[in-house]
Amino acid sequence: MDGLNLTGSYFTQNPGPSWHVEGVGDFNGDGNSDLVLQNNDGSIAIWTMTGYNISGGAVVGDPGTDWRVVGTGDYNGDGNSDILLQNNDGTDAVWLMDGTNVIGTTLLAAPGASWNALGGTPMRFIDGTASTGTLTATQAPEDFNFTSSVDGAHTIAGFDPQFDLLQLSAASFPTFGDVLADTTSVSGGAMIHLSPTSTLFLPGVAPSQLTALHTQLM
Repeated sequence: MDGLNLTGSYFTQNPGPSWHVEGVGDFNGDGNSDLVLQNNDGSIAIWTMTGYNISGGAVVGDPGTDWRVVGTGDYNGDGNSDILLQNNDGTDAVWLMDGTNVIGTTLLAAPGASWNALGGTPMRFIDGTASTGTLTATQAPEDFNFTSSVDGAHTIAGFDPQFDLLQLSAASFPTFGDVLADTTSVSGGAMIHLSPTSTLFLPGVAPSQLTALHTQLM
């Protein structure tokens, strides 16, 4: 990008639909942004980048499916990015990194499951906890968490199927194919039937625009 102008686009390696880009940081101190990916099974990997080329990569650890990457930052001032994680119970943790090596782990305070950490990436977690309501995307990427939505008609306004991440319950949708099977095209957008008594409407989104990469099952 040059300001708001796109100067070029490039494809990197495809890690497969079970991997999701969850953060960006400079992990090897070379001045280039690197990518943090997390698998549906919880494994975390880093792709070190030189421009748009992958210069290296490694799986750095597997905290389990209860932990998710929520941000990056240099937490010990060594010039290398570290990884911020949060557990489903609300506990926060930092993995101190030296390149793709974890050199230390620290558990932080646990504010509770109703709190979500905001890390170094512009991502916000939103739960569908009201019986009805409209959630509005205000920045990208955003993570809309509907793993425990209550009964009612939910709407996400401004959902971008290319950049935003929609988390759905793996108990309700074992595979992405099950998500598509319960998604219908309605006037003005796509309707996902979360349960017999709960729906999620995505205005301006066609069911064909939903992909496994941006519809994560948790």
